[in-house]
Amino acid sequence: MTRGGNSMDADWILSEVKGYRFISFDLYDTLLIRPYVRPKDLFRHIEKAYDAPGFAEARIKAEAESRGCKGGETTFNRIYECIPEEYKHLKRTELEFESRVYCPPHIRDCFNQLCKKHKV
Repeated sequence: MTRGGNSMDADWILSEVKGYRFISFDLYDTLLIRPYVRPKDLFRHIEKAYDAPGFAEARIKAEAESRGCKGGETTFNRIYECIPEEYKHLKRTELEFESRVYCPPHIRDCFNQLCKKHKV
């Protein structure tokens, strides 16, 4: 979000929404911003950072396989049940990378203030 080319700050956002009873936020790309365009970019990053050639492709295949077994739905644990043994140790690493989801400070501040006012 920008205002006149600059990032909006929490005070400006709060002043704009003051008259509303409830405020909703788009979770992704507003509250949470992933540093990767596609999930496979995360897998490639892990592959390079942990010198694990073939991890990205194996991770993609494991997810597809796990989805095929349960009619399209899967879980993170099920994906890692399907991944080759040589990559299983990267399960925790992937969770750590995913936990680094970025929330812009001004949006976090705004969200927290609106929560205190019971508007979110």
